[in-house]
Amino acid sequence: MKQIKIITMILLLLSFSIPSFAAVDIDHLINVEMVNYNVPGAMVTVVKEGKLYYKNAFGDAQVITKTPMDVGLSVVQTGSVSKVLTTYALLNLLVDKHISVDDAIGPYLPEYLSERAYIGSLTFRNLLTHTTGIANIKADSATQEDPLKSISISFGDQAELFFDAYNLKPVIEKDTYTIFTNVGYILSGVLIESISGERYEYYMAENILRPLGMTTSSNLLLGNLPPGLTRIQNYSVFGGQRIPLDPFKAKHLPSDDFLTTVDDMTLLLKTFTSGDMDKTVYDALFTRQIANNALISGRSFGFSVVKYGDYEAYIHDGGIPGSNTRLLVIPEIKLGLFLTYNSNNLKARESLTNAVLSDLIDDFESIDGHVPYAIDDLSKFNGVFSPVNVSKETLEKLTRIIDQVRITNDSNGIKIGDDYYIPISETIFYSDTLENYAEFRTDENGQLEYLLVGNSIYERTPFFQSIIFEGAMLLLMALCNVIALLLLLTRWSNMKVNRIHDTPRWVLLFHSLAISGVLVFIFIISTRYDISNVIYGINTAVSGTKFFGYATLILSVPALIMIGRTKQDYRWSKVMIYVYEVQIFLGLCLVYWLFLYKLL
Repeated sequence: MKQIKIITMILLLLSFSIPSFAAVDIDHLINVEMVNYNVPGAMVTVVKEGKLYYKNAFGDAQVITKTPMDVGLSVVQTGSVSKVLTTYALLNLLVDKHISVDDAIGPYLPEYLSERAYIGSLTFRNLLTHTTGIANIKADSATQEDPLKSISISFGDQAELFFDAYNLKPVIEKDTYTIFTNVGYILSGVLIESISGERYEYYMAENILRPLGMTTSSNLLLGNLPPGLTRIQNYSVFGGQRIPLDPFKAKHLPSDDFLTTVDDMTLLLKTFTSGDMDKTVYDALFTRQIANNALISGRSFGFSVVKYGDYEAYIHDGGIPGSNTRLLVIPEIKLGLFLTYNSNNLKARESLTNAVLSDLIDDFESIDGHVPYAIDDLSKFNGVFSPVNVSKETLEKLTRIIDQVRITNDSNGIKIGDDYYIPISETIFYSDTLENYAEFRTDENGQLEYLLVGNSIYERTPFFQSIIFEGAMLLLMALCNVIALLLLLTRWSNMKVNRIHDTPRWVLLFHSLAISGVLVFIFIISTRYDISNVIYGINTAVSGTKFFGYATLILSVPALIMIGRTKQDYRWSKVMIYVYEVQIFLGLCLVYWLFLYKLL
């Protein structure tokens, strides 16, 4: 009997001192993926049925200082995962106030938005499922500041500035398609303030975060920095180099960047997986609400819904430039995961997720095969398509050119860009390589109208808006400008008017140089378009384009006057005059193009 007690005590001690095989296996798999993608540091937490299953930190939060990742002290910038917290808060508030998610938001808007008829017609469901029809606006949405510094301007004031700056006209009819956008969540934050009567930051801290036990997150939101906390350094990893990026501070908290720790996110996952939530809120968060694509599960309130093996996973990705996060919940087995890592590599997020879930879910990567579907005429899908879900009010409109996709039929399928898709129905295609679906939607007349690839929506692009046509026009402008400059270079001494007037040739020279400046900066933008610069509002190439664009516009008037005077001088041939007339006309067309794409 005494020996049995001794053996039992030894077994109990071993159970506390030796980590589980599952935890050891997850540690190894995560370390392998971090090496594969050269990830400086990562943190992962897993909760099952409201209880902690796994939590660990790996690598460095800051490489140079060798500051390690810490689940309680490393401040995580969640980026778009903020939308889940805002969704949770707004749903709880609606339940408390007995407001339906299908009610129009108009009666609850603050006075400065009361005259916006379209915004007022939207429902809470529209905001939380991204079906407002309003495009995303990233321009000038963040600054290069330390996010741990005290808040200089409240969210409510930032929101008012935002809505004053933009008209927010819809790019597609509401209730039809999911357009992933920050606008709905900025509105959600505004509604939390107007309905509760409290500042967004205070309401979230005192009514949502503290009751969940997320004290650190609550303090950070109120600008109270607890001792010992450090910001995770964000890195751009390329060619084996880890380049630290500038700090990132979002302007619109409900949508863009909730600050937290892995310990606090563990508490949120415990709430999501324990079954202790209000049933109405739980069902709204973890029940599929809408789908763009017939074969994609779609969205709930606050989450995208995707398949992981036999299960539906509710997932939201986020992050900032150089850092990424993922929040994932599988309600059927009451499993929750949160991971974060400080690298700009997006593929690492999927690999790290797979490393953890492969130990928890059998065959979660398995995808049912698709039987090819015969379509007689695949050429009807050919054409150029531009993204719909981009802002037409900001510089982001350029992505309608930069992110255009060309579709061509190839053998028994189609190519979307360089990616091959096979037909699996009359309008739905599947890519084995990308494990992704593409679906064509038609209008009431049966004409192709939209292309849906995942959560991205494209529309057929008229020829005159295609990158080929617009590139050809810019090339023609450049060619004409080169000819004009060559004429100035070779015939400068004979380009006076009536032998004595220097003004015409100098005006035409400055006008030609202004157009040259525009073309050079357009080339720079087209080859180095960086959405981060758009977010920060610090694009030097855009500033250069604006300067030379306005110079071209202003100089067009004196250039026309001078060309009129040259017709009085026999030394100016009709060909020379025609070259400069065409140049002035194309220059004005160029200015109009700059205006269309928000470069002026």
